Amino acid sequence: MESNVYKRYIPMTEPAFYTLLSLLEQRHGYSIMQYAERISGGRVNLGAGTLYGLLARLREDKLIEMVSEAGKRKTYSITFLGMAVLQNECERLHHQLSTAMSVISADEGEAAAQKATK
Repeated sequence: MESNVYKRYIPMTEPAFYTLLSLLEQRHGYSIMQYAERISGGRVNLGAGTLYGLLARLREDKLIEMVSEAGKRKTYSITFLGMAVLQNECERLHHQLSTAMSVISADEGEAAAQKATK
């Protein structure tokens, strides 16, 4: 089952990534929306429909759990499985960025060398 979860979430969408990242601390829905927007520099704006559908799916897949419910306010937290999937995605993104930076640096060096020989 766990391998299916990894296949379903890797690569991860930005809403899923920022939701899991937000849930490193217990938060309720509106707090998740605000936090995700803040840490993404305003780039990720989770609408209620997107977030609550995502929370249901993450909960069904056991990446998050509801830790309390007071009236309509439900508070969630990331699970160990959710943390493992998030860590895997972070490693994937890090590798992708490292590769890109290496290629860009090599291309810049090659371009500078070609200019010097002309």
